[in-house]
Amino acid sequence: MLGLTDGNLGMHLKVLVEAGYIEPSHSWRGRRRTTFYAPTAEGRAALERHVAALEAVISATKPD
Repeated sequence: MLGLTDGNLGMHLKVLVEAGYIEPSHSWRGRRRTTFYAPTAEGRAALERHVAALEAVISATKPD
């Protein structure tokens, strides 16, 4: 779906965890350990700032 290898995706997730943007939680499904990631408050705030910056760029390039 994302076109990333497991190792590449793992590195992206590690960077986001270390930055405090997401936090992992672990559970078991049968014999398999599953990891879920959820955004932190800091991660949500960073995403909102990023979206606002993108919207500002789009607004600046729209003709009046």
